[in-house]
Amino acid sequence: MRAALESLAVRTLCELPDREMAVRLLHQAVDAIEAAREASVEERIETETEFHRSLCRLTGNQTLLRSWTSLEGSCRMSVAFRGPEKDDAKGKREASPRHRDRHRNR
Repeated sequence: MRAALESLAVRTLCELPDREMAVRLLHQAVDAIEAAREASVEERIETETEFHRSLCRLTGNQTLLRSWTSLEGSCRMSVAFRGPEKDDAKGKREASPRHRDRHRNR
C-alpha cells in the first residue's frame, strides 16, 4: 500500500509545473537522512519517515497525505525492523548504497 501511495506521489510531483522546489526539499530530506547516520535509532527513523511523508505532503493532495499518514506507524516499524543503515567492515554506520540510491534517484 505504501509503495502505491508513494508511487502516486512521485508521479504527481513529476507532473507539477513548479516541481523544482519539491525536488530541492526532497534533496534536503535525503541529506538529513545521510546526516542522521550517526544519530540515535529514533532520530534515523524520524528522518527517514519525514522523507516519505514529504513525498506525499509536497503533492498538495490532502487525501494522499492522510492515506499515507494512516500507514505511518507500520512504516516506522518497517524502518526499525530492516534498519536504514548497516555497519561497514570498520564498524562505522553508513546508509546502504541501495537505500541511498533509492532516495537520491527519486
